[in-house]
Amino acid sequence: MSRLFPIQAYEQALSEGGLDAPLAAAMPDLPPDDARQRVQTLFGTFHELRPDAGETLFLRTPGRIELSGNHTDHNNGHVLAAAIQLDMLGLAAPRTDSRVRILSLGYDHLLEVDLSDLAPRQEEQGTPEAMIRGAAASLAKQGRTIGGLDAVVHSRVPEGSGLSSSAAFEVFNADLHNHLYSDQ
Repeated sequence: MSRLFPIQAYEQALSEGGLDAPLAAAMPDLPPDDARQRVQTLFGTFHELRPDAGETLFLRTPGRIELSGNHTDHNNGHVLAAAIQLDMLGLAAPRTDSRVRILSLGYDHLLEVDLSDLAPRQEEQGTPEAMIRGAAASLAKQGRTIGGLDAVVHSRVPEGSGLSSSAAFEVFNADLHNHLYSDQ
C-alpha cells in the first residue's frame, strides 16, 4: 500500500480539519493551531523547493532519548532507548535521478547528495550529508531500493541536547527511502 498522495490532498485535509486528530495524537504537547501552522509552513516551503511535486510523502519520525548505555552503541554495545514526542516532520517526493535534496527549516542551506556513489567521503565526515549517504548505503547493502528525492523537514529535536537529533535525522532519511522506494 503506497503512502504517497497528491500534496493537494494533504492540504485539503488540513484546511478541512481532517488532519486535526492525527496531528493532536502526534503532537499532544502543541496547541492545535501551532501544529496546523507547523504543517502549513512545511507545505509552503515544500512548494518552493518542489513546485511540480505530485505524489508526496508526509512523514513523522520521533526523536529518542537513551535511557541507558548512551554512546555504547558506537562500540557495538547495547542501548536502552525510548521514543519521545519531539520529532521530525517532513514532506518528500521522489526524483527520477539519484540526487537527494533536503531542506531543514531553521538551517541556511540545502543539503545535496548524489547517491550514485555511496562510498564514505572524508570531507563529509560528521556532516548531515554523511548521514544521508550512510543511511542510503546501509539500506542498499540490505538489498533495499534507494533513489533520489526532494524533502523539507522541520525538527523539534534540539541539536546538541542529548536527545539524539542525529539519530532522528538518520531514521528520517532511512524512512524516506523505505516509504518512497521499498513500500515499507
